This record gives sequence, C-alpha cells and structure tokens, in this order.
Amino acid sequence: MSAGKRILSVRKKLGLSQEKFALPLGVNRSHIAGIESGARSPSSHLIRLICCHYHVNEKWLSNGEGDMFVALEQLIIKIISRFGRQAFLDACHKIFDRQALDEAPAATVRDRSVGSCQRFLEGDPGGDDDADLRRIIDILKLFWEAEDRRLRHWASVQFDRAFPPDMIEAARKTGGKK
Repeated sequence: MSAGKRILSVRKKLGLSQEKFALPLGVNRSHIAGIESGARSPSSHLIRLICCHYHVNEKWLSNGEGDMFVALEQLIIKIISRFGRQAFLDACHKIFDRQALDEAPAATVRDRSVGSCQRFLEGDPGGDDDADLRRIIDILKLFWEAEDRRLRHWASVQFDRAFPPDMIEAARKTGGKK
C-alpha cells in the first residue's frame, strides 16, 4: 500500500473529510486528494505533521510497518521523557481543574483519575486484579471525559485495537476466566 493510500486510511478511520483533515496541516483539500489518488507524494514534512497532529505511527505511514496509531503508552512516555514526570502530572491537574470548575462530581472523578495516572507512572499496579481493573477504568474515564472529539475517537480506536471483537467474544464465552 502506498503512503497516499495509508493517508486515506487514516483520514477514513478518523472520520474526517479531506478538507477537515487538511486544515490543521496547513494544506488544502486538493493537495490531500492528490496524495490519496497517487498523483503526488507526501513530503517528509507533511508526513511528520500528520503523525504529530493525528498521533499516527511514522513508520506505518512511511512504509507500512507497525500499527496505524501510536499507542497511548508511547505518547505518555515520550511526553514524560521530554518534560518530566512532575510536569506531566501538573498538566493533568491543570486540565482537570479547568473542566471541573462547575461540576463537583467531575472533580471527584478527576482526582481519582489523576491518582490512577500517578500510580501508573510510579509503576504501582495496585496490588490486586480489582485494583488493576479500577485503574484501567479510571484512565479510560480520564480520556473519555476530556470532551475533545479527536481524543475520544483516538481512545476508542486504541480500545478497539487492544480488544478486537474476537477477543471480547472469547472473554464472554469463558466468563472472563482463564
């Protein structure tokens, strides 16, 4: 598959028109159409912009290797390595403080979610399976409650990648038992 076809796949997976996909990249719809049709090739700069803005795996976009999207863990690790753990945690607190201005219950969820992220960063699994499950659910809530359509969609794609339908069906059949 060509880079143009992979760009088309990303755009379709995100549910965006060519115009909406192109806008944050600083190009127009016809430029994206030309790349998707194979009439032109994407520049290395445009590939990096797509990867950065839409969290696409650059190896996958360039040559088809790996997964389409960067895993959440990879993004968080990259952010932490660049800015440090405390800066990451401070940013989480600021984001959720803004969202919780008018909603007291949301603040409670935020505090639990940020705490779960902090435990995750510190490598504390919580000690038992129920705690692990609560931590995972809290982290999913954290991203779902972000009220950012792209972030929600990205989280949904990550969930679908992590738990394909056949895996979910197998878990249902076994009742979650090994």
